Amino acid sequence: MVCMDTDDFKDFHFRGLCKSIIRNRTKDSNKQAVNWLKIKHFRYLKEHPHEIYFKYDTDTDNESFHTMIINHGSRGRRPWSIPKSLPLLYSGPVPISSAKYKDLLSLCSTKVINKDYHAFYKTLLHDDKMQDCLPDTDVDDDHESEGAL
Repeated sequence: MVCMDTDDFKDFHFRGLCKSIIRNRTKDSNKQAVNWLKIKHFRYLKEHPHEIYFKYDTDTDNESFHTMIINHGSRGRRPWSIPKSLPLLYSGPVPISSAKYKDLLSLCSTKVINKDYHAFYKTLLHDDKMQDCLPDTDVDDDHESEGAL
């Protein structure tokens, strides 16, 4: 696990950066199809600003990445690279919904979450007006658990 702070998240939509630099590629540099929905890990290296490295697993022992060329100036277009500095995506901690906060505290009180992390969860910003980002699933959890028995 890699711990990240608010200032580790950069705004790649700044001035239309994503649309101007990264085109939706369907093939990697080995002409293999890219399955965007299955990518689990991206890597960007300053030394190679025109390449995106990705893999379909989260195995840290697996150092084998696929490579995608993001912009090489084809068809008369100038090549781009990701700027050395980008604005922050968030100006401070992002609040969560009060319902999610309550659920997390419940996981702390039932010791599902290790006590070493309780202070972090208890200090999370939360707001009654904040809605969860993920929509409800179309699968009924109760029905799914009955089928597993």
